[in-house]
Amino acid sequence: YIKGRTLIRQLTNDSRAIPYRRPTVERLQEKISEISLLIELTEEDKKYHNIKNELVAKIAELDIKLNQTKEKIATLNKMAEVIINLKSEDLSSRKLARYDFSKLNLTESITAEQVTEEIRLLQGELSQSLSEYEGLTRKLEEFVKMLNITTNKATPKFQENILID
Repeated sequence: YIKGRTLIRQLTNDSRAIPYRRPTVERLQEKISEISLLIELTEEDKKYHNIKNELVAKIAELDIKLNQTKEKIATLNKMAEVIINLKSEDLSSRKLARYDFSKLNLTESITAEQVTEEIRLLQGELSQSLSEYEGLTRKLEEFVKMLNITTNKATPKFQENILID
């Protein structure tokens, strides 16, 4: 016998994906400060500065999007838990579920299947955003490497290596 809450938690933890290592904010800030320092020391035009600002802005935008998606998934998990507990045989969990049901302002027509489908869609969106985020952080790291290697003016080859989509 497994409770609905336990089942939902197990299903949300089983993402069927390889665990990812998200670059820490400290590492990103360190890279950004390195870029800023090199730009101040070697910059003759604003190309490096514009590239850095673009990368940082895109990373910040994706970070906000990731956090919003995670919050939506957490809310949907809570909704699914409430829906399952409404059908529970335990009186206390049903009362608590009714309270949460009204607190979350849910409609009577919502089903667990609808919520799980929405969770699945958001998890797909989350994985896509994570891969995009990781790609941008790799570009930022590559940009830092290239700036460390070339402290004088950028060569055409250097500019070809730094492509921003």
